[in-house]
Amino acid sequence: MESLTLVSTLQLLLAIRSLQAAHLPKYRAIAYPQVFDARDEKTKVLKINEDITLNLEPSSILHENFFVRSYKKGIPEHQYYDIRDLQKNFYHDKKQFAALMLYEEDGTLRVEGVVGPNLKIRPIESTERSEHGQQAHLVDTIEDNDSVEVYGEFARNKVDISERAKSSG
Repeated sequence: MESLTLVSTLQLLLAIRSLQAAHLPKYRAIAYPQVFDARDEKTKVLKINEDITLNLEPSSILHENFFVRSYKKGIPEHQYYDIRDLQKNFYHDKKQFAALMLYEEDGTLRVEGVVGPNLKIRPIESTERSEHGQQAHLVDTIEDNDSVEVYGEFARNKVDISERAKSSG
């Protein structure tokens, strides 16, 4: 009986190990993203393809006094930057783990960044444009051998309901 339990345990461990070794299928697609203004004037909806749509918010990750320190002959020099200009094209979607740069030049949309926990997007320079003049983009799997898994869970429009505090009086 003990040998049967040991064999079952070994089979279970081997099955778990094989599942850990299995990789997500590679995703590679050509897309012609479109951006739309959302109801809130600061947010945008980015439709990458039929499978991927992001609700983007402006990102502000830089401190208002952002600067780069360099040294000339041992003397520090500080070069301050206008963070509004640096961040004006930077957007994120918290629910989908996306962070992107959006550029619109001469009516052409260019998107570059991370689309989710395991996908990235970038413009393809050498391809022809769509019949509507859209720039082709490559959506591709992020090759990261160091981290096989994404921990946590996607937030899905959850509403937290808590009990009201009783007022005394």
